[in-house]
Amino acid sequence: MKRIILAILIGLSIQVSAQQMKSELNMSMFDNREFTMIFDAYIYGKPSNNFRILDIVPGSHSMQVFKVEKYRNYEGIWKEKFEIIFSAMVEIPENANITALIDERNRYEVVSTVPLFMVHHRERHNWDEIPLPPCMSEEQFRELKHSINSKPFDDTKLAIAKQAIEANGTSTHQIIELMDLLSFESGKLDLAKHAYRYAIDKNNYYLVNDAFTYSSSIEELNSYIKNER
Repeated sequence: MKRIILAILIGLSIQVSAQQMKSELNMSMFDNREFTMIFDAYIYGKPSNNFRILDIVPGSHSMQVFKVEKYRNYEGIWKEKFEIIFSAMVEIPENANITALIDERNRYEVVSTVPLFMVHHRERHNWDEIPLPPCMSEEQFRELKHSINSKPFDDTKLAIAKQAIEANGTSTHQIIELMDLLSFESGKLDLAKHAYRYAIDKNNYYLVNDAFTYSSSIEELNSYIKNER
């Protein structure tokens, strides 16, 4: 009887381990434009600005990315054409939620990688009721700032910041530092609104107001937060 129980427990342990090994990939473009892609043999044919690929076995996977261009034909009807901009093997680590994008030079760039169980904990519960897992580490945040600083345009910087915050969580002080990396007030306000949901210390969020130049931005953020509560 003990042997049977032991065999069952071993079997369950193997199943759990195999399940934990699988990963997820969140793909987008640096400028948030729509695209399509092929991951291994699966075709994501409907244009979107983000694709989430689940249950990926760790290892090397083939990936092709196509940009979408809209044009009018001779009858005046809008059509779409697709141009391949990336084709290569990508490495997927185990038990990871990977946020990646195709940058302005059509290169695959990993923005962040976090343990998958932390992301699932975030998604399965109401964020107002369940404490979020720890925010991104100092090392992760340092890498994020380096990635953002290497980009020339605010739209790209903002897209990278949002992806990393969604995947890792953040703190008020990290948000302020990220806002300081943006040139325009509109982008800072957009980031502050988006990041509020993922901040682990919402009681300190009033400090974000110091990163704004105009009082109208502070008023708009405060109004947004009141509606979110």
